[in-house]
Amino acid sequence: MSEHRYDRTSLRGDALRAAAGLILTLGPLLAVGADGAVRWVLGLGAALFLAFGLRTWMRQRIVVELTDEGICARGLAIGGLFPWGRDCVSLPWQELCMLRLRFFSTKRTQESGWMELTLKAPGRSLRLDSTLAGFREIARRAVRAANSRELDLAPATVSNLAAMGLSGELRRREAQA
Repeated sequence: MSEHRYDRTSLRGDALRAAAGLILTLGPLLAVGADGAVRWVLGLGAALFLAFGLRTWMRQRIVVELTDEGICARGLAIGGLFPWGRDCVSLPWQELCMLRLRFFSTKRTQESGWMELTLKAPGRSLRLDSTLAGFREIARRAVRAANSRELDLAPATVSNLAAMGLSGELRRREAQA
């Protein structure tokens, strides 16, 4: 078993961006007391930065456990703050029914960005991004599970796995769609 957490450095940067955004939107809204459309724009901006800050705070609590039997992410429900949320998503490899790996570019040249791995089993799904320590190891294990389950992978997923250097792990043909 191995445990993986999101990188503290990237989370610190996200927390600073959320704080700066809140200062730049909520500050003028409270200080000036803007009216009409300006109030709505600043209020909407503040709400978005607050949501981003909460998401960042939640991600620093997440622990992903990787085993031969499956993958489990704990710390998702923030200690009961959201009672409708699950604190743990456990996905056995033998129930894996979908694997998708997407790349999100931060530049037009697509030379930098992040990847997002989505794993699904009946009734549950798990989405992880490449700032998670050990992301490559998790992707490798997920591909092995997809191979053993004989899952078809979308061409974009196959291409992204190749970009990660995991094309040697692939044994199945690409999906036609």
